Amino acid sequence: MTAHSINIVHRVPPEGWRSATQEQFVSTNFGQLLVRVGGNLLGPTMVFWPSLLLDGSMWSHQFEHYAPNFRIVLIDPPGIGGSAPLRHVIGVEDSATCLRQVLDALHIEKSIVVGSSWGSLTAAVLAASDPTRLLAVVLTNGTASPPTPEITAQMTGLVAGLEQSATAPDWLADATKQAFAGGLADEQFLTYLDRVLREDPVSIAFAMKGILLGREDLHPTMRRIRDVPVLIIAGEADRVFDVAQSESLAASIDGSDFVLLPKTGHLAPLENPSAVNATIDRFLNERLAPSRKTVGSR
Repeated sequence: MTAHSINIVHRVPPEGWRSATQEQFVSTNFGQLLVRVGGNLLGPTMVFWPSLLLDGSMWSHQFEHYAPNFRIVLIDPPGIGGSAPLRHVIGVEDSATCLRQVLDALHIEKSIVVGSSWGSLTAAVLAASDPTRLLAVVLTNGTASPPTPEITAQMTGLVAGLEQSATAPDWLADATKQAFAGGLADEQFLTYLDRVLREDPVSIAFAMKGILLGREDLHPTMRRIRDVPVLIIAGEADRVFDVAQSESLAASIDGSDFVLLPKTGHLAPLENPSAVNATIDRFLNERLAPSRKTVGSR
């Protein structure tokens, strides 16, 4: 079975994902998280955790593509979007615990988890600690490495400034856009990023302190992943987690698939959604469909 066998019954336009989902709050160790559930409620479940600074809207193109065949769960991470503010540091293990609590609350026994950056770290740690909960894992723009000296130098002052700010000053917003937007010049995204920074910079600071600056070497954790199909998608122009880090992540997960997308930065699902979706389609058809008929079976 190939990716061409996917049967799209109907399509949800990218701007229609909000009206096509139902909101609910899930209690976690880091407060109430807003999740949105939609798509084909009888299909297999795909759970999406976005990059740092982004909420569930990051996955609008993936929702459009997968909603006809999958039950879709979009998560606003702690401190982001409609979820409760962060008032202490959250680490990668904490994030995986939050993800597990979402799965429990929604009575999801097994799912395909798709993460970007922060979400990739979260999904990978869950795969290492609780593989029975996962059908497959897709990691976009991920890493297993601790922060580079360049990122630490670039972001430490920014995080300190955010932590002390009721509203992020212009220079902080500009510096964050430069670091995280990469090749994404979409004005709507930059407007969204500016709003997030100005709404609750303290939450952003606590997330960055744990996920970006406080991250330890995760290679030993990645080497524990067994019996879970893993796809790693990297961006050739990623300024935050470069290609070498993505390749090192892939090398540490036995049997993982690795795909490098040209002319793509740190937010591949937003910057290059057609390539990301096609890559995921191939992976699911090759790794899951023959035994589970997950893709194209409805």
